Amino acid sequence: MKPRIGLSVLTGLVCAVHASPQRGVVQGRAVGAETASAPQDLTVADLRTGQLARVAPDGGFQIEVDDLATARLRIAARGRATAEVRVVGRTGLGTIVLPRGATVTGTVTDTRGRRVASVPVRIVDALADLPFFPTLDDPPLVYVARTTTRADGSFAVAGALPSAGRLVIAQMGGGETVFEPAEAGVPIDIRIPAVRPGVVRAVDRSGEGVPGVQVYVVDADGRRASIGTTDTHGVLLGQLPEGPGLSAVGEMVLGAVRVATLPATLPATGLALDVVLRLQDSDLVATELRAPVERFTVQAWYGEEPARGLLFRSAERGRTADQGVVHLPPATRGTPFLALIRAPGRARTTLRGVAGGSEPVAFTMEREATVRGQVLDAVSGEPVAGVGILWVEPDALARALELPIEVVTDDAGEFLLEGIPAGRGYVVARPAGGGRLATASIAVRAGERVDRLALRVDRGRLARGIVAHAPPDASVELLDDGGWRAEAELDEDGGFRCADAPFRATQVSLVIPSPVRLGAPRIAVLGNLDDDLDSEGTAQFDASDCVRSVRGRVDLGAMALPRDRLAIFVEPLDVEGAGDPRHSLWFEGARAWIGRGGSFEVVVLRAPSMVCVVDVATGVVLERVDRVEVESGDGPLDLGVLRVDVRRVSVEVDASIRDRARRIDVDLGSLYPGGVGRMAMPSPITQLWERGTGLPLAAGRTGVDLLLPAVEVEVRARSDRFGTPGDNIVARRRGTPVDGAVWVLEPVR
Repeated sequence: MKPRIGLSVLTGLVCAVHASPQRGVVQGRAVGAETASAPQDLTVADLRTGQLARVAPDGGFQIEVDDLATARLRIAARGRATAEVRVVGRTGLGTIVLPRGATVTGTVTDTRGRRVASVPVRIVDALADLPFFPTLDDPPLVYVARTTTRADGSFAVAGALPSAGRLVIAQMGGGETVFEPAEAGVPIDIRIPAVRPGVVRAVDRSGEGVPGVQVYVVDADGRRASIGTTDTHGVLLGQLPEGPGLSAVGEMVLGAVRVATLPATLPATGLALDVVLRLQDSDLVATELRAPVERFTVQAWYGEEPARGLLFRSAERGRTADQGVVHLPPATRGTPFLALIRAPGRARTTLRGVAGGSEPVAFTMEREATVRGQVLDAVSGEPVAGVGILWVEPDALARALELPIEVVTDDAGEFLLEGIPAGRGYVVARPAGGGRLATASIAVRAGERVDRLALRVDRGRLARGIVAHAPPDASVELLDDGGWRAEAELDEDGGFRCADAPFRATQVSLVIPSPVRLGAPRIAVLGNLDDDLDSEGTAQFDASDCVRSVRGRVDLGAMALPRDRLAIFVEPLDVEGAGDPRHSLWFEGARAWIGRGGSFEVVVLRAPSMVCVVDVATGVVLERVDRVEVESGDGPLDLGVLRVDVRRVSVEVDASIRDRARRIDVDLGSLYPGGVGRMAMPSPITQLWERGTGLPLAAGRTGVDLLLPAVEVEVRARSDRFGTPGDNIVARRRGTPVDGAVWVLEPVR
């Protein structure tokens, strides 16, 4: 499953850069975390266009977007955390869970003591900056609540997570100030640098302006904030922060080539009207392209070409030539480039070369060939609308599923491909809803017009089935060995109907959504479609053969915690040797919120598992059951009462090392398999095995509050170099926590 999922997301991201926008209808459902029903006053909107979705009473929504690859949706409801979802090419988003929301308040002032109005403020889920998503079968989702400061500099951000996250202030002069952790119910006073007018110029050795240089301002502690990008003349006009020890640094990244600039010191006060950044690389050159047409459009990629024939990693898009000449952005001499060139009435041209040649790169453009045709259903012979059509070179036919579509068939199933180069190639039809590719091999001459090309596509067969004992909100997935994938929802009786099921032998899997943030859907194989058909052609499956419900109750004693602070994580175990369980990884398991009275119920795959009670605000494991045998059965597996002894501890950092302490982490080796368990982090169960992850210690704060289990733990303070070896630990303390205790982390000797 995972290679297919990863490829589909990668294809979506590639298309976002290299394809024309593709409209589509996106569907999904939003529910509350505790009730699993539609929240009040639910709204779903396209972040770019502001268009609102049609919302059903059960929380289902449907919205048409201009570009499936790049669209982002904002999902908000009264009293709920606000979510933002990147569509990344998907038309089905599944079920999106909205936890209970909170409001974060505060005031923004600058370093001169002036209150700052109309400043954008947002509360960002700490997971927003993860370098990866634990499961790409879920759409990338973060919880982001936004507002702007009032005239008196105050703000109130509604729709934040109860555990909040990072509060981000967008500065007037560019860049951002981050305050973490932000806490609901605790007013936050934010100070941002005062700004003043400024001009930054990026120039090369000859004094010519260099466009596309990203400019940063760096403070005395090495922290940097993005200010903006130089224009076509190498100039950046705007508001620059003021204060002691500030410097400006420029940077360009072209493909695999990184071009840095010398830093320039900014004056502490007053105007910054001429800050000059001079390129360090003395061999940075521009490449001139010349064509026999007056106007053409270039997309250019710099860097080494990756494996599998994908395009270069970074692009300068839409550069338009005037009088037949265009200059590529500067790059180090000898850097390879790929240019895709288009002009009206001319065949598309692919040009490869290296930067810095002694002569301009001249090329010719042939007259275009065109192909007009129609796509028909292979069974009914009816025209098929919405089918993606592309022209593929012979050596790229194997990658047709990855390549961006060029046109889409209209209501009559017709299409027109333009700009085709002379030679042999394939016209490929790719059905939007799944199905086999249809291809036609043709050879065209320069300027030739091909009409009445017919392609027939298989859109799948009708499949019906019943899944007995299916969990709530589950769906089924149908997949053949050729990669044809279809989905179908289950009704209240477990029945499904899929109109585009694959023709060949098809594997049917049960997909169980997770109610917890970033919980991976559980995918269990039910069987094969053809093998389980009854006399009426209806497939029969039983979900109890592969999944089971696990229930229980968490007893916290006298400790009172918000219900959305705790979750149950059921993690499968791999048994190695004689009874030696090995923890598989956090993202392989199932999750469930702990409800009223501490009760929980979660659907899991049948396998030996470990059950953990987790504080999702920090990622600390408060209790665990080493091994639970989950086998098939007639009813839920009842774990009974899990008694959790929780202690609240305030962790303070000694004054002598506060200027170096940046993060707090916790080692729970005595509670975790194999003695590993650095678990206190800015988000629930992320980067579990990475060195140096930890709860951020914001500037001006001396400590953090933690929930800890009643076992021996070690709490550490780390410096900014938290990704380096152990010498970045600046303070530590080991012991068994006592409720209400204050731990002062003393410097490491």
